[in-house]
Amino acid sequence: MKRFYKRKGLLLAGLLLLVLLITGAGKPSSAVKTAAPAVKAQTIDWNGIKVSWKGVSNAAGYRIYIKTGSGWKIQGEYKSTTRWVIIRNLEFNKKYTFTVRACAETDSGKVWGDYSRTGASAVTALNQPVLGKVSGTSGGLKITWTAVNGAEGYRIYRKDTASGAKWIRIAQISGRSQSAYVDKTAAKGKTYCYTVRAYRMAGKNCVLSNCDRKGITGSTKSAGKKDGIDPDKPMIALTYDDGPSANTPKILDVLEKYDARATFFVVGDRVDGNSSYQSYVKRACELNCQIGNHTYSHAALTRLSQSSIRSQISRCDSAVKKAAGVTPAVMRPPGGSRNSTVDQAVGKPLILWSIDTEDWRTRNASSTISAVLDHVRDGDIVLMHDLYSSTAEASQTIIPELIRRGYQLVTVEELARYRGGMKAGNRYSSFRTK
Repeated sequence: MKRFYKRKGLLLAGLLLLVLLITGAGKPSSAVKTAAPAVKAQTIDWNGIKVSWKGVSNAAGYRIYIKTGSGWKIQGEYKSTTRWVIIRNLEFNKKYTFTVRACAETDSGKVWGDYSRTGASAVTALNQPVLGKVSGTSGGLKITWTAVNGAEGYRIYRKDTASGAKWIRIAQISGRSQSAYVDKTAAKGKTYCYTVRAYRMAGKNCVLSNCDRKGITGSTKSAGKKDGIDPDKPMIALTYDDGPSANTPKILDVLEKYDARATFFVVGDRVDGNSSYQSYVKRACELNCQIGNHTYSHAALTRLSQSSIRSQISRCDSAVKKAAGVTPAVMRPPGGSRNSTVDQAVGKPLILWSIDTEDWRTRNASSTISAVLDHVRDGDIVLMHDLYSSTAEASQTIIPELIRRGYQLVTVEELARYRGGMKAGNRYSSFRTK
C-alpha cells in the first residue's frame, strides 16, 4: 500500500511540474527588474552619434532613450544581442543625452529595468580633416586633405616653420567636396606648414572642426621642374567640351586623385548665373586644370559676323572670369567649325584635336576608353565631353591607365609650352614630336 501512495505522489508531482511549465509559472516574477546598463555616447560626425552599452545578464532586449533638455523620449528598441547603434539625422552642433534600459520576460510580460538618470552625452560635430600632402605646382603650393562629411567649406591655415610661429588663416573656400587648395602667396625658397579646419553653419554661427595642429609641411624649393613637368617624358592633353555639368565633379575627383590635369572648354551661358557650375570651374582652376573658351552659347561661328564672333568670345571670357578669376587663353570652336573669319576674330589660339572619342555619339564608356587607349600617342589632344555620365565613367579608367603607361596628363597650355608654343589665330590639333 505504501508503494502505491509513493508512486501516486510521484505521479502528482510530475503532473504539477508539467502544468507549471505549460502555464509559464517558471518565468521570473514581475517584481524582478534588470539592472541599469552602463552606457556611452560617442560623436560620429555632424549628424550622427554612436550609443553603446554593457550587456545585462538575462536581458530579453534593450530600449534607448534620448533627450536634449528635460524629459526622456524613446528612441527605439533593440534585440538582446545588440550592444551599440549609430543614431543619425540629428541636429548639427547640438548636445544629446542617452540612456538605456534592459527588459526581462516575466509572467506579466516585458518589464523594463532600471536606467542611469544622468545617461551619457555627446555633441554632433564635424570630423577633423585628414591632411594629405603639400606639393609644388606652377601656381604655388598645393595642399590636399580628405573631404569631411557634412562640411560646407574649409579654412586653410599656414605658419612658418620657425620656432614659436603662429597659425594664420590664409583662405576660406566653400564647397562640400573641396579637398585641395593652392597657396599662390607662398614665397619662393620658403618652407611652410599647413593645416585645415572644416566648417558648417549652425543658424548664423560658423562652427569649426578641430584641426591637426602638427600640420603638413612643404617647400617651394621642392617644387621640382617647372610646372612639375618633365619635358623629356611623353605627355597628353585631355580636353572636355560643352560643360560644366553635373558630371564634371566626377572627372575632377579622379584628376585630383591622380594629381593629373586637363583642359575644360566651357560654354559661357552654362557658367553664367549658375552657382554650382561656377564652383566646378573654380575647383578645376584650383586643381591646376585649364579653362578654355567654347563660346557663350555654343554657336556655329562660321555663320556669324566678326563682331558676333567677338561677342561670343568676350561674353564667355567674362563668365569664366566672374566664376574663377581667370580669363581663358585658348578657345575651341564648337564642332571644330572654323574659317578664315573665325581664325582672325577669336583673338586666341584655336585648339582642335588629334583623337576624337565620339563620346557624344556612342554614350558608351567602353567605346570611349578604347578610342583613347587604343590610339593615344605622345603629344595628342584628346576630345571628350563632360556632359555625359559615360564619359565621367570612362575617365575613371583612362586617367590612371595613361599614367600607368608613363604619360604626363597636362593642360593644352602646358603641352604647347614644351612643344613649340602657340599663337593667336593659329590652329592646333596636336603637339606631336614625330
